[in-house]
Amino acid sequence: MKKIYLVCSIIFFSLLFSTSAFADNITGSTHEEGLRYLIEKGAIQSDSSGHYYPNATVTRGQFASYISIALDLPTSTTVTFSDVIGSTKQDQAIRSAAAAGIISGYPEGTFRPNDYVTRQHMARMLQRTLQYLKIDTSNVQFELNFADAHKIYAEHQQAVGIGSSLGIIKGEPLVDGVYFKPLHNATVGHAATFIYRLMTLVNDPLTKPEPEQLVTPPTTPNPVPPTPAPDVGEDFGDFSVFNIQNYKLAKVRSYTTFEKAVASIQNSRQIVLDKNARVIYMKSGVVLANKYVEIRLTGTGEMIGAAQGSQMEYMSSNGSTVTVSFAGQIGTLPINSNISLEPTDLIKERDHYTVNNNGEVVHNLVANLRTGGVTSSYIVGKAPAQMKKGEKYYSWNGIYFTNKDKSVGFDYYNYYQFLPAFSKTKYTAAELDSYLLKRLKELESTGASAFKNASTKSKIIGLGTIAKQMEARYGVNALMVIALSFNESNYGMSTKAQNFNNLFGLNVRDTGDQNDRFDDVEHSVRELLTAYWLPNYIEPGGKFANGSVFGSKAMGFNVKYASDPYWGAKAAGHYYRIDKALGRKDASNSYTIGLTRKIAPVNSIATINSGSVLYNYKRANYPVIIQSNVNSNFYEIISDKRTNNRVVSGFVPVDYVRIIETTK
Repeated sequence: MKKIYLVCSIIFFSLLFSTSAFADNITGSTHEEGLRYLIEKGAIQSDSSGHYYPNATVTRGQFASYISIALDLPTSTTVTFSDVIGSTKQDQAIRSAAAAGIISGYPEGTFRPNDYVTRQHMARMLQRTLQYLKIDTSNVQFELNFADAHKIYAEHQQAVGIGSSLGIIKGEPLVDGVYFKPLHNATVGHAATFIYRLMTLVNDPLTKPEPEQLVTPPTTPNPVPPTPAPDVGEDFGDFSVFNIQNYKLAKVRSYTTFEKAVASIQNSRQIVLDKNARVIYMKSGVVLANKYVEIRLTGTGEMIGAAQGSQMEYMSSNGSTVTVSFAGQIGTLPINSNISLEPTDLIKERDHYTVNNNGEVVHNLVANLRTGGVTSSYIVGKAPAQMKKGEKYYSWNGIYFTNKDKSVGFDYYNYYQFLPAFSKTKYTAAELDSYLLKRLKELESTGASAFKNASTKSKIIGLGTIAKQMEARYGVNALMVIALSFNESNYGMSTKAQNFNNLFGLNVRDTGDQNDRFDDVEHSVRELLTAYWLPNYIEPGGKFANGSVFGSKAMGFNVKYASDPYWGAKAAGHYYRIDKALGRKDASNSYTIGLTRKIAPVNSIATINSGSVLYNYKRANYPVIIQSNVNSNFYEIISDKRTNNRVVSGFVPVDYVRIIETTK
C-alpha cells in the first residue's frame, strides 16, 4: 500500500508525558495520553479543584476547539454562524475550524456548538482534518467489519473506514464482535484519544503497533464476504434466529449458544430469541420498559430510573445485558421480563410529536409499538418554526428533533421546560388564585367524576397566594410550583392531596414507611422547596443536581426527580397553558437562557481568582439565566447557589456559556 505522508510538520507528542509526573484523576485512564496532550496544548482545563472530566460528553463546540488548538489554526472571520457570534476562545476556534473546512454548520446558518457529537460524526471531522493536513488517503483500503457497521450512516462510512484503517479509530470487542457504536455520544476522553492518534500519525500508520484494550477489526485488501460454516447436527438449542417479514416472524434455525446464533445472522431483519421466546438480540430498535427499571450509566455507574412505558434507543446486546441510550445517556440493563427489545421491523409506530391547529406541539404516546396506536397525548408548548402541521417528528431526548427519515433535524427548547427555578412569574397572587378557581370550574363542568365539586374541594384553591409567598421567601418561581401541583395531584383532587394535603407526591415510598401527611398545603409547598428542590436539585453540589429546570432525562429535575421521561415536558406544558390563558405576561417578559458549554466556574465578582469562585457547574448543558453582559469577558447570571439564604448574582466567563433560542 502506498505510504501516507504529512505535508506539514507534526511533532511526536507521546514523549511529552510521563504518567509518573502526574497524580490527578486521569492518571491511569485509558485516554490519559490524549488528555495530557490536550491539557499541555491548553485545550482542556481542570475545574477549580484540579479535576478533569474525561467521561463527560463532548460537544460540537468543544471538539472544534480541541482540533483548532491542536492544529494551531489561524484566526478567521470569513465563516460565520448565527449562534457563534462572540469573541470567546471557543467561538474563535469554531470559526477557525470552519474556515479550514474541518467543521460545517446547518442549513439554517447555525453551528449548534452545545450539541453532543456522535462517534460517527467525530470520524467525519477527523477525515476533514486529514484533508486539511494534506494527508493522501486516496489509496487507503478499508472494509467496515464492525459488528454494528449497518448503523453507520452512509455519509460517514468512508470516514469511519479510513479512520479505522489508519488506526485513529478503534472499536470495542464484545462477545459477538467488535463494535464502533457510531450513534453513541463521544466523551471528552474519546475526543482526546482520537486527536492524539491523528497528531502522532507520521508514516504508514497501518503497520505501526499500538497496544490497546480496544482493537481494530481486521481488514483485507480485497475482502470477500464470509460464508458462515454450516452447523453440524440437528436444529436444536435455546437460542433461535428468526427472520422478520411484513411484521411477522419466521424461524430460521436454533443454536446451542448465543454466540453461534448471532454469528449466523445475515441481515438487519434477523433477530435472536431465547428459550422463553424473548428477543435478546437485534440490529436496531427500541427497548421498552415493562415496569419501572433502573439504568446503570456507562462510565459513572450512576443509576437513573425509567418509568413503565419508557422508550429507550437500542444500542447493543450481549445476550444477558442490553446497552441503551436514554435521552442521550448511555447505560445498561439486564435482559429480563422487566424490559422488551422491540426490533425496528416489528415497530409500526413509537412516541412522536405533531402540530395542532393552534400551532402547538402535541406529544403523542404509543403504548404498544407493534400496533402503533396513540393511547394518550398532551400539549408541550408552542411549536417552533421548523415544525409543520401534518408532519410527524421524533426525539430521543426532548431537545433534538427529526422527521421520520431524519432529513430534517433541529433543536427545540421549550421556554417553560428550560426556565431555571430562580426566576419570577409576572403574575400576582390574586391573578393566580383567580385563574385557579376558573380552571377548577372548567374541569368541574366536564362532568368527570374525578373533578366533582372541584371548585370547592380542590387543595389548589388559594395556592397562588402561598406560591407567591414562597417565591418571595425562597426565590423559586411560583408558577413552576403551581404547574407541578397540577401534574402531581390532578389539580389538587388526588387522594394524597385530598386526605394528606400532599400536592407533590412527597415522601411516598414503596416500603410503606412514608411520612406523606402535611398539616396544610403551605407545609407541603415548604417541604417541596426546603427538603427537595433547594438542597438537592437546585444547589449545584446537590445530590441530584442536573440543572434547576423541569427539563427532560437529558438535563434538569427530570433526570432524577421522576422516572417518567416526559415528567418535565408535562409540567412545562401546564406552565405554558397557564401563561397563555393569563395573557402571556411571562412569555412577553422572558428571561435570556444559556447553557454551560463545559465545566463552568461561577464567580462572586466579574474576575477569575481563587477566592472569587462561588461554585462550579460540573458539566456542560446546565441552564442558566443571563441577566446582562457585564463586559466582553463575563455574563452576569442568577446564581443557583443562594448566599445568606438569598438569591444572588454570579459571573461566568462568556466562553463558558452559550445563549439558546427558546420557543415561548
